[in-house]
Amino acid sequence: MNIGSRIQARRKQLGLSVEDLAERLNKNRATIYRYESSYIEKLPVTILEDLAKALRVTPAYLMGWDDEPSAKKNDALADIILKARRDEDLIELIKELCDLSPEHRQSVKAFLAVLKQQNINNVK
Repeated sequence: MNIGSRIQARRKQLGLSVEDLAERLNKNRATIYRYESSYIEKLPVTILEDLAKALRVTPAYLMGWDDEPSAKKNDALADIILKARRDEDLIELIKELCDLSPEHRQSVKAFLAVLKQQNINNVK
């Protein structure tokens, strides 16, 4: 399935008309038809992001890189990445976690839960 057919399939799945999608994107119907027919082969990233938002999917899904249309998991990951980009310590922690075994990650997770609870208790 190419990007145009994914756009069209998702639009129909959401019960949106071409006019509805065009309105959400501030585009005309002809542009939406061109997207869906893959007449416009290389969509700019900004358009791809806007399409993904309007269709409540990820850009990766539209591109065919991900079979899961839901953005929930990817939204959480995007939030983490945005936070990490501004925090070198967080980047180091993530790198260290990636190197741990699954068992050790669980230990870290349990320890973090204890710290979080202590923090909550101290705030009260």
